[in-house]
Amino acid sequence: MTPELKKRIAQLRRGELPNGYRKTMLGIVPVSWNSQRVDELCAITSGSTPKRNNPDYFTGDILWVTSGELKSKYIFDTKEKITDSAAKDSGLVLYEPGTVVIAIYGLEAAGVRGTASIIARKSTISQACMAFTKFQNVDNEFFYYWYLNHGEMIGLRYAQGTKQQNLSVDIVGAFLVCFPEFHEQRKIGAILSAQDTVIELKERLLAEKRRQKKWLMQRLLTGKQRLPGFSGEWESVTLGDIAAYAKTHAKGERKNYVSTENMQSNYGAVIFSEKLPGFVDGIAYRKGDVLVGNIRPYLKKVWKADRNGVCSADVLVLRSSEIEPSYFYYLIARDAFFEYVMKSGKGTKMPRGDKTHII
Repeated sequence: MTPELKKRIAQLRRGELPNGYRKTMLGIVPVSWNSQRVDELCAITSGSTPKRNNPDYFTGDILWVTSGELKSKYIFDTKEKITDSAAKDSGLVLYEPGTVVIAIYGLEAAGVRGTASIIARKSTISQACMAFTKFQNVDNEFFYYWYLNHGEMIGLRYAQGTKQQNLSVDIVGAFLVCFPEFHEQRKIGAILSAQDTVIELKERLLAEKRRQKKWLMQRLLTGKQRLPGFSGEWESVTLGDIAAYAKTHAKGERKNYVSTENMQSNYGAVIFSEKLPGFVDGIAYRKGDVLVGNIRPYLKKVWKADRNGVCSADVLVLRSSEIEPSYFYYLIARDAFFEYVMKSGKGTKMPRGDKTHII
């Protein structure tokens, strides 16, 4: 990083405008960049959904993109495909490759808000999507990354609706896009595309490693595969024979507080707010305990404590003096355990595990 770049970053952090930059509603950009409304840069249209009461509509080979499919940069295929008659009767447009598509319905959900893709094959889109075509002055990939950068904020601040938050053509079309000369747009897009490729490769590698780990857990934790130098029969016990719930209430630092809100799904970590001051009452846990989120157990929230602290009543604290802590954690952090918990789950919208059934 050059000294000049460091200086600019320091100025921005102090809220100052570096020389040669200007402030816009979506951030700070160079004064040399142009600005135009979205609806001046491209054509904006939305899609439609063929009537579900005609199942024949969904037996064709025309790609039909839904908002839930806007996950990766390019869309090569879709879960559902429609017929020519479905497209004609629903007034659907068959978009060319290179069209940018964003999600516009249900933006109250973080996983939907701000998502976008570029279609790689001729496709139609659902009513929950918006398409951008016929770009002028901006490259479609530059626009795609522009929306990824600002879409979250646009959805949070400008989506309308009470129960369901949606965007309209008028709202999106009114936003200003700041952009450099075309050749610089292309270079920016190429750099960001290269990073996308690296991320995709690493995610594939990570997914394969997770698959290998899951396979090993299924083999090693059930005795189907034994390690060299070990033999003999395994002892079969119930969870209650080797563990118990920690039930002691205490006051602990708020920065070490665990609830179902800061426990991540699918065996993820716990996100702590280290800067939170003060203390809070809760159930005491200690280093080595296994904490399990007991609201909607199918979310598979489990954590091996790496510190002492307190947690909410909706988090189960499992403590074992019989089993090595890491081994105990992996006994719990399995799909089979959470499937067992869900068998006794109580409630429909927010099911909870039955503590007496678990232990």
